[in-house]
Formats: sequence, structure tokens, C-alpha cells
Amino acid sequence: MPVVWTFDFDPLLSLPMAVAFSALAIVLALAGLWLRRQGAWLRLLAAFAIGLALINPILLREERDPVKSVVAIIADHSQSQNIGDRLETTEKAVEHLKSKLERYRQFEVRLVDAGRSGKEEDHIETKMFSALENVFRDVEPSRIGGAVMITDGQIHDAPARLSGFPAPLHALITGDENETDRRI
Repeated sequence: MPVVWTFDFDPLLSLPMAVAFSALAIVLALAGLWLRRQGAWLRLLAAFAIGLALINPILLREERDPVKSVVAIIADHSQSQNIGDRLETTEKAVEHLKSKLERYRQFEVRLVDAGRSGKEEDHIETKMFSALENVFRDVEPSRIGGAVMITDGQIHDAPARLSGFPAPLHALITGDENETDRRI
């Protein structure tokens, strides 16, 4: 667990009041120096100590566990993935991405299979964006590292405009590039 040291101020009074009291004490002590009064240096030192006490400097030692960013790999397992070698390509891409991302300790990798539920409707229609929403449901937006969708391009719940997703979103398209059934 890494240790983090921080230095901060926690004023006992409001900052303007602390500065005003400190400035007044220092001006009075400097006036004593100018008038060559006995103990003026001691008063000046006391004025600085009072000013420092009023702004209340603190040194914090914290033990922190770094919070991991969550990265999702969403694989399309709908019926259209059974055409050609799309499903095999998807599985290879998932394994490759997973192995690459797991090398980085700052990422928590989540795998989601879209279209593999028990419902027939989910297997026929590809709901990648519903899966995207569900995988990050329990994650704070600041911890979302990104998402990769591996699909053949037939997505039935694609929004007209993607807004509000706080991280990069990538799509890897399976199948042959000359196929005409893609609708992202």
C-alpha cells in the first residue's frame, strides 16, 4: 500500500482574519524593532509563531490503495455471429484483448457476452449498448477506462448519438470487409 505525504493548511479562523491578526502582530513587532525596543526580536518571532499557529499547517500521512479503472470487453454472441468465421474471430479477439489489458495492473477488465442470455429475443437482436450500460452500472464515471465492442456490426440498440459516455469506446468489426450487412 503506497504512502502519500501531503502538506495543507487548516486555518483556525477564516483566512482573511488569520492574515489580518498576523499582519497586525508583525507590524507591531516591526515597529518595536524600528524604535529599538528591548525584546523586539523576540516579539517578532512570537508574531510569526502566532501567525503560523493561526493558519494551522498540517502534514498528512495517508496509506492509499489505488483505485483501478474499469475496462469492458463486450463480445457479440448473437445469431448473426454464426455466419462464416465471425464467432471464431470474436473469440480470438476477446482472448487477445484480455491478455493485453491484464498486463496493466491499473485496469479491471470485465467481459460481457451480449446475446448469450437464455432469452431468444436477446440471441436474435444484438443489444450492445444495453450491455455497455449494464457493465458500468456499479462504476463511478471517473473510474470508467473505456470499452471495446467486438461485433459484426449488426447492432439493434445503437443510439442516434452517443453522449454522456465518459471514456473511449472502440468497435472491432468481425467478418469480411465486403459484407453489406453492417449497420453501426
